[in-house]
This record gives sequence, C-alpha cells and structure tokens, in this order.
Amino acid sequence: MEQRPITVTSETAQDAVSRPLAIRWAWLFVLLMVLTSGWQAWDSYQAAIRAGQTLATALARVAEERINGSLRSVDTLLRDLISQVPDVEHVDASVIDAYLGVRLMSFPELRGIALIAPQGMMSYYSFHNMPGVDLSERPHFVYQRDNYRLNRLYVSEPQIDRVTNNYSIFATRPILSDDKAFRGVASAVVLPEFFDGVLRSQAAVCPCDALIVSVQGAVVARYPGGGGAIGSHLPDGSSLSSHMVAAENGVYSETGEDGDSRIVAFRRLPDLSLVVAIGVSAKSSLAEWRRSTITVGAVELLGALVILWLARRADRKESQRREAAASLQMTVERLAYSNADLERFAFVASHDLQEPVRNVVSYSQLLARHCRGKLDASSEEYLAIIVSGAMRLHALINDMLVFSRLTTTLTAHTEVDCGLVTAAAIESLSGPLVEAGAEVTITTPLPILRGNRLQLLVVFQGLIGNAIKFRARGRPARVTVSAERQGDEWAFLVEDNGIGIDPAYADQIFVIFKRLHGHDDYPGTGCGLAVIKRIIENHRGRIWLEPNPLGGSRFRFTLPARPNEVN
Repeated sequence: MEQRPITVTSETAQDAVSRPLAIRWAWLFVLLMVLTSGWQAWDSYQAAIRAGQTLATALARVAEERINGSLRSVDTLLRDLISQVPDVEHVDASVIDAYLGVRLMSFPELRGIALIAPQGMMSYYSFHNMPGVDLSERPHFVYQRDNYRLNRLYVSEPQIDRVTNNYSIFATRPILSDDKAFRGVASAVVLPEFFDGVLRSQAAVCPCDALIVSVQGAVVARYPGGGGAIGSHLPDGSSLSSHMVAAENGVYSETGEDGDSRIVAFRRLPDLSLVVAIGVSAKSSLAEWRRSTITVGAVELLGALVILWLARRADRKESQRREAAASLQMTVERLAYSNADLERFAFVASHDLQEPVRNVVSYSQLLARHCRGKLDASSEEYLAIIVSGAMRLHALINDMLVFSRLTTTLTAHTEVDCGLVTAAAIESLSGPLVEAGAEVTITTPLPILRGNRLQLLVVFQGLIGNAIKFRARGRPARVTVSAERQGDEWAFLVEDNGIGIDPAYADQIFVIFKRLHGHDDYPGTGCGLAVIKRIIENHRGRIWLEPNPLGGSRFRFTLPARPNEVN
C-alpha cells in the first residue's frame, strides 16, 4: 500500500503543537481581560459615586436657594409692614388688613402676619383676631428682644402655634424706633407645608431622603415622613449632627435604618439657623453601574468561552469586545450629559420667579427716588419706563399667584360683617376716590356672612376700584352698593355710571388676562375680575354682569346666607 506524503503528517503534528499554544494564549488573554474589566468596573464605580455626590449637592443647593429666596421675600414684606406701623401698641386692624390685602395672598407659604408689642402682648394677627395674647416667653420674641441691636431676620425652631395648636415656624424682625430703641416685633407665621413642598419638589427630580433641621437639631421638615416628624430632634451622635458641627457644607456617606447606604449632602442657609440635607440612595446611584457591569461581564464571559472554544477566532472576538466597550463608553457619556442637563433644569426651574421681579421693582423705585432731579429729562423718562415695566411684570406675576392660590389654599371662614368690609374697602380707596371726585353710597344694610374677610375685602375693593378706573370722562363717578335676601343667599349689587361694558363681552371679562382696553388707556393685568370670580365661587356664590340700559356697569353676585339666619 502506498504511504501518504510526509507533508500531511507534518501538518498534523504542527496542528497538534499549535493547538495548546492557542489555548494558552487564550487563557492569558482571558486573564488580562478580567483584570482590565475589573479596573474599568472599579473606575466606573468611583464615577457613579461622584455622580451621586454631585446630584445630592445640586439638590441641596436648589432647596437652599428656594428657601433663601422665599425668606428674603418674607423679610421684605416685614420691613414694608414695619414702615407702615407708627405705633405697634395701638394698631388699627382694618388699616393693616387693607394694607396687606392682596400682598399677603402672594405668600402661600405664610399663615399670617402678627405684631407684638415690646412687653410681649400680641396687638395684631391677620389670620385670627386675637389681640392681648401674651407672647413674652415665646423663643422668637425673646430672641428679638434680647438681640434687637442686630436688626436681622430670625427663623425659629418649630413651635406650637397658640391659635391653631399646630406646629409653625416664625420668621421675625425687630421693630425699632428712630433712636434704635426696641419697640416690638413683626412676625410672619411660616407654614411647615412650605418646607415639606420644597423637599417634595426635590424628591420629584430624583428619589431621595430629604431633611430640614435647625442647627440645634430640631426637625423642621422630613421627606418621606410628612408633618409627623416636625418638632422632633436628631438622635445624639447622629452623622448629620457631627458633620454640621465640623462644617457648614459637605458630603458624607451613611447607612440608614433600612440598611441602605446613602450619599448625603448638607448645606447651611447663610445668616439663618437652618440646614438642608439631601440623601441619595447609593443603591439607586449605582443601579446603572450594576446594569452596565453585568452586561459587560456577560458579554466578556461569552467572549471568553468563545475564545477558549475557538482560539483561531480570537481577533474577531476581541474586535467585538472593543465595539461593546466603545458602545458602553458612549452610553456613559450620554448619561453624564443627561445628568448635567437635568441638574441645570432643576436649578433654573426651582428659582422663585417672584424674587428677581421684586428686586427689580424695589431697586428701580429706590433708584428713581434717589436720582429724582439729578438726571436730564430723557434719562428720567427712561427710568420711569423701567419702573413702569417692572411694576407691570410684578403685578402680572402677583395676580397669577393670587389666582392660582385661590384654588389650592384652604382659608378659614369666620363671621364677616360685609358693611365693615365695604367701609374698609372704601377707606383703602380714599386716594383714588378723592382724585376722581367719586362718591360711593351703600343704599341698604349689608349682611353678616361666613367667609374669609381678606378675600371679601378684595372683592369689594376690586369692583369699586374698577368703577373708579373705568369712569366716564366729563362726569364724576357714582357707585352704589346694595344687598337683598333671596332665599338661602344674599344678592349683592355694585352699580356705577362709568363707560359700561358691551353685553357681548359679559362672559369674557371674567377670563384671566382678558382685557378690553389697551394698557395706555387703562392700566392693569386683566386678572382682577377673574380673581373676584374665583373668590366668590370659593364662597359657593356666583357673579355676573347685568344689562344696564342707563349706561354704566351692574355687577351682581350672590353669597350663601348663614345657616341659622332667619329670613
């Protein structure tokens, strides 16, 4: 039999020799791949932890800015109120109610405003008329009495409000005489729900644990946990307590009661005794890292098995691994860009729109008064345009907040004398009434109803004020107010002799921002009648425009009579 050529035997031997060499190189490659993947996983782990720290810090900074902005606005309101109160011991509540009016509605975070005499007796409270309550031992009064020379805003720890018997936070400022002597305290009662809302808004961006505490460790708000946590104290030796002592701002890690590790960022509010802490779950921060690591591990394991099974295709499998790594890197970069965009969005969206507008209005008015008589006519005209535009923007934002707050805020209803409320509205409009030569007449006794005094004051101020604004040229404005009982409700009528309203627009005038005249003809935002309609509807009433063949406008609205009132 003929033997096979030697070349065949030689090739077979070569294959036998090369086969174990290929497997050895495959095992060496797998080992190097495992080491490389482990290093990349560790590096990605550190990057994910840093991203969690950045996110927690950004959320804490956003919450800090929101609280700071709101409290600065409250401080401005207290300053303005103090300038209107010559003697805190003898306060005319109707005058202050008229002054606060819509201003207080622009602060949904406040329950009310109080004035405290130097001996500690409350002389005025917008939420509930309780003059004579002794507050001399309350911490927020004692602090301002003992430290009035600092003349600064002070935010108290949570305390039981003696009116509602619930926890509240008190933002106070001292009232000083011209010679800097202590004359009392102006106090704003801040609702705990405001701080809860700040924390909930951060949790909406990213699931997290959030906390607001005083520097002494008293809990102001906690999420999750709600109002039940307010007033409690941090445990002795807690991580947050120890870190607050060491620094005003920082980031640290801790393990919660549920065993989950958290990345906690805390920030102390400048000039205030409050600290905001945001805790992001390390598990959620590492979720993407785990998913990517498992994915890469599975791909690499499959690649290693394929390499060990078929070493000759190692180059092809290596190329696939590099493509997978490149795809993973692109995913990480896209995630980094997405996180950066989310942080910027959260920061911008959380800024209080009112705060910069208030600053523009306040400082443009101050600049106008400071430069009066010092500029040429053109500069004065330009400055007046700035002030006017800022005021219009402020009024528009203010009216929007007032309108929305009427649908989201529950207000206490008490016995309200509509006659006294109408008188207070007329008194608050005394300047425009005199300027227009207008006359307001109450032709029938007005009833006593259950309602919100400040909101009903806005109704009468708005209707009478519109009658003055839209008066006919060439004749003095005449306004009459009357009421009559109709079944289970009272029907009010406010009638004037002004320019009147086309019946075709009877429904449109109650739509928010709807204007029938230009800004140059009649100023305003177009929110007044919409706000009035919403207030009346909140009181279970209705309002409409009646035809008036004699000219002028006739607004009729109804309010429910008291249940026990005899018809």
